[in-house]
Amino acid sequence: MLGIHAWNNERPKNQCSSYNVYSSIRVMTQNRQISKSSSLIRLFNTLNTPLLLDDKSFCAFDETNCCTEKSEAVILNPHSYTISYFNLIDFLLAKGGKWDYEIPFNCANIIVESEYDFDFLIPNVKAIKEIIEEYCVAMRLTKSPPPKEVIKETPTPSIYLVTATHRIHSHLAYKLGSAMILNSKSLWGYIRMPYVLSYIKETHRKEIADYEARVAKNPSLKLPPLESYTDYKQALKEKECFTYKLGKALITANSVRGGGESLLILPFFKKCVS
Repeated sequence: MLGIHAWNNERPKNQCSSYNVYSSIRVMTQNRQISKSSSLIRLFNTLNTPLLLDDKSFCAFDETNCCTEKSEAVILNPHSYTISYFNLIDFLLAKGGKWDYEIPFNCANIIVESEYDFDFLIPNVKAIKEIIEEYCVAMRLTKSPPPKEVIKETPTPSIYLVTATHRIHSHLAYKLGSAMILNSKSLWGYIRMPYVLSYIKETHRKEIADYEARVAKNPSLKLPPLESYTDYKQALKEKECFTYKLGKALITANSVRGGGESLLILPFFKKCVS
């Protein structure tokens, strides 16, 4: 065993930091035992001396916290305290080979046996850095053309629809009636209804203005009369439904001076734009 991966995840109390709170785990073999502590951070705790496991090896929570190995992430102070659990993630185990390489302090290279040398998995970062630097220099010497202007297409408004029924549903009267029915189902709906209706009216006005501007530029975009649609008769039935009549009544009430303003918080619509 080379190390212990743990994560005691909770908030420290009092004046402690995550490094002042800890717990310990004990690993025992037939001939030896160690106790290693870990603080309130996710940490891989390396063992100072690798532990050789055997058939009798097991681990357990160390209530005594009498650690035999120091942990780099545990800092004791007068406010430190222990917790009653140890969140173990995994152990790092190795079998065979040489694992106790000494770390040189004179910048000497460590020679690793070829069967344990995995340097080929690491890209040549220095070479990649040089290639990137050469590319950046070349780009600075080359004048790049100015960026092309991005032309954003204006989304087609909802007034451009394909059936007579959809055309009727795009009328202001139908929109208002639908909103009134939907918002009448709760107290909050009644409170916000004036603002919703005002928003619908303003959005509808902008759609009509956009439609008129498009037709002025290109007369071929003018919508055909409702009579030319195959579902014209079905669309006429939509104008007789309660939703449409309710919205039309609201518009009529607000088109008469004082006729509807006493019922609503805001004065609304002077006329119906279909």
